[in-house]
Amino acid sequence: GKDAAPPKEKEAPPPKPKTTADLADTIRPSLVKISQIGRDGTDGIGSGFIVSADGLIATNLHVIGEARRLQIEMHDGKTYDVTEVHGTDAHHDLALLKVEAMNLKPLPLGDSSKVRQGENVVAMGAPEGLAFSIVQGVLSATREIDGNEMLQVAIPIEKGNSGGPL
Repeated sequence: GKDAAPPKEKEAPPPKPKTTADLADTIRPSLVKISQIGRDGTDGIGSGFIVSADGLIATNLHVIGEARRLQIEMHDGKTYDVTEVHGTDAHHDLALLKVEAMNLKPLPLGDSSKVRQGENVVAMGAPEGLAFSIVQGVLSATREIDGNEMLQVAIPIEKGNSGGPL
């Protein structure tokens, strides 16, 4: 006789997309506010996110500028002085900062090669110094600019959001 095909297993439905509120709850513990402390007080403000439990913070290089004294504020209000600029990449506008802290919550990173035009996106940061704000927008397109794959987004971003996750 003919071999009967095994019954097909039902595929699990795709996971339900997270709401902006869900994402805020997930991201907030990994988000930081970065302040540059100058002679006259706070000079610059930006955002960053935790990349390792032992105190590595990612941000944009332009956020730290000349890197005078830098201070990191965590979501719970704790502050840490940056002990070193661990690494920089001027071409990609990236900086990796180190603080003396342990048991931090690194932000899980996504795969930007899997995003689709029209998908909703959120950004978290410290616009105008207002720490731990979230905004929602849409992925307008993916583009190649100067040999780099870039995400074009339609989202309200203000001074201080730089360095925060999208």
